[in-house]
Amino acid sequence: MLRNDPRQSRNVPKYGAWSENPQISGLTPLAPLFPKAHMDPAEIVLRNRIEDFQREQFDGFTSRELADMDVITDRQLKESTLDNPIMPLFQQQRWEIQPHQPDLTRDHMYPLIIDGVQRGDWSMHNPLVYEKLKPVLQLASRTITSMYTLPWFAALIFGERVPIDPARIRPKDEVPDNLVSFLPYNITDYSLVRKRMEEVFDDLENNWNCKFGFMSPDEDPRGPEYPIDPEDTLPDSVYGLTVTNYQYMEYHEAENKEWQIYVWLAYSRLQSLFRNDLTTSERKMVEWATAITLVHEIVHAINFVCPRIDGTRVSNPDDENPPWFFDDEALAEAGFSFEVALNGGTVRSFTTVRGMPYGHWFETIWPSVESQDLCGSKSITLMNPGPFDYQERFPIPASFYEDMQQREFWDYMVHRFGHKLFHYRSINHGVRLNFDIYTKNRTPIKFRDISTIRIVPVTPEPGHDNEILRERWESIQAILGAQGESEERKIAQSFGMSLLQSSKIENSFWTHEETQRRGAAAIFEHLKKQSVSEEERLSDLTHLIGFMWTIVQNHKNKIDALLKSGQADIPQLQIPSEERRRALLAWNRGTSIFVNQCSKQFPNALGDHKFQLSTLGLSLEILRLQIFSPNLQTETIKSGPDFMELALLLRLQDSFLKGDRISCWDFVKRIREIEGCSLFAFLCTLWVDTVIYEGSETNLERVKSMRGFESMGNWWRELWDKSSGGEWEGMFRIWEGVREEAERRVRSAHHM
Repeated sequence: MLRNDPRQSRNVPKYGAWSENPQISGLTPLAPLFPKAHMDPAEIVLRNRIEDFQREQFDGFTSRELADMDVITDRQLKESTLDNPIMPLFQQQRWEIQPHQPDLTRDHMYPLIIDGVQRGDWSMHNPLVYEKLKPVLQLASRTITSMYTLPWFAALIFGERVPIDPARIRPKDEVPDNLVSFLPYNITDYSLVRKRMEEVFDDLENNWNCKFGFMSPDEDPRGPEYPIDPEDTLPDSVYGLTVTNYQYMEYHEAENKEWQIYVWLAYSRLQSLFRNDLTTSERKMVEWATAITLVHEIVHAINFVCPRIDGTRVSNPDDENPPWFFDDEALAEAGFSFEVALNGGTVRSFTTVRGMPYGHWFETIWPSVESQDLCGSKSITLMNPGPFDYQERFPIPASFYEDMQQREFWDYMVHRFGHKLFHYRSINHGVRLNFDIYTKNRTPIKFRDISTIRIVPVTPEPGHDNEILRERWESIQAILGAQGESEERKIAQSFGMSLLQSSKIENSFWTHEETQRRGAAAIFEHLKKQSVSEEERLSDLTHLIGFMWTIVQNHKNKIDALLKSGQADIPQLQIPSEERRRALLAWNRGTSIFVNQCSKQFPNALGDHKFQLSTLGLSLEILRLQIFSPNLQTETIKSGPDFMELALLLRLQDSFLKGDRISCWDFVKRIREIEGCSLFAFLCTLWVDTVIYEGSETNLERVKSMRGFESMGNWWRELWDKSSGGEWEGMFRIWEGVREEAERRVRSAHHM
């Protein structure tokens, strides 16, 4: 029921009053309305209006729904158990104690106001500030010292720098200087990344004299010559800023000038940590979000330090230029691109109340058209591919913030499973926002919201593997074309880009079945169009197969890196985790289904095309056997299609040895009905089905089914050869006896 207490809601001082009632915030979850003999119509109307207001604030969710998901809670969260030291880069002596003149022109510090009284300045040298920020510094240190295990970070410090293709520049855009992208870097020895990361931080400390401080939301911390960007006037729209003393180095006549890097944190959000009415969830939420901001800004600082495109050191880093693009991303915002690699999404506050976020979304689609507001004023938005025309948001549960400050979580979970664990712990219910782009000739491209759709929970069961495979699709763009795409082409292009990206990153793709079904259907529809010549169709199919080989190779590289990660000097990547293997298995199965669909869609394809598609399926199965064990004693994955197949195969084997034909037929049927039945499982059922067959050997269906028996045997031998010496060796030996019996049966039938 609604509060009958006339006193002000406890959320009003923090989040402001609801426009229709100054006594309540309108954000507090409403208590469940239990059935009564008589329902007060006025109460029902009021509840409906409050919940309508909440849905406007939270993209369709009510506060009650968010509370039921543990996103909004007043329960007491566990105290922090982090005991790691604060990294040298963040030590107190590196924080501003007085204005950085003459390098910067600002001549004042910012007062710390608590309950209307000034309590010193916003400085880490102020004990009051340091006490509140210590958990932030510890969490940021813990995150940074392990981020070398992310492939994205290896790309930042080792990846090749390449110029932006002019075809990706919009016709009316002004191109800033030094416009480059850094490419993914294939590495398996992460100790090299760690060593280089340590060198970069040493460079930041000793050669760039990196300093930290706090900034007001109302002015640029450098000085009055830098007016606030009109687009950044909304409360809390800027949480941090990383700059150099470029103006001083370029124009000041002083001698012995030295380059400096400055990292600023906006204190508006941190001000809330001095409130005495915060819940532990709200406090840890602010601490975590601030730590992520600090890590985000460090990535920008590294962006200044790393080599330029020609390999030489940056000697004149104009901080007004945008950061580099990552690979084929359409936006240049290295900090947010890194957040996606780290957390699975960028972070956006629920509310616009200064300093009080109430909650956060993970926005998992990067970059989308709405992400343009996260970029600097000189940034441009690339095309071919451009940003996505939709966004998916997932509210972050309080348990996520709680776990981030538990030493055990980092020592035993993150070190074992990797940072991707963050992705799966936060994505549950969400919303999809669809946008309509109506101006695209210059940056920023203009768009409008057109719909909001609720997303059902994502689970690590069959078909899991969310969405990211969205980067390039270069081969398929030859099929679909880059200009003037039809709706069908847009669907297929989005599908392809998403599929490619997910082959590079442990993330999901085959989750949103309807989206993927439409994408695959669009590709097949295009390839089968009557208006396309046979020559074009064959060329397009060749491009598609070439593209599929690219993503399968990416998948192999990912598995190779995962299986080689048990080196003693890389504790963060000791054992391939169940969570990571589930993601890879689901991706593998979904992609195998797509390859099989390609084969079925083009029964009259050239022999080489058929061979290539068959080999793709075989390659995917070889990789699947590397990440799933047939030993039920040691395999930790106890659900999903791979486990189900294995369990049924063992029962099929038992029934076959007992001569129980009826049970064999039942198990064969059940195994083949599993979505994306694996090649190994299918071959095993084929051997059994061939042996227990009781009909006429001259039956047309029997003859047709036996035509590919020899090639199936070749696949089996290749599969066995690639898996020899591994855990599957025993399974192959067991089923080889059944295959030999099936082969004798086939030879006998041919003789007849």
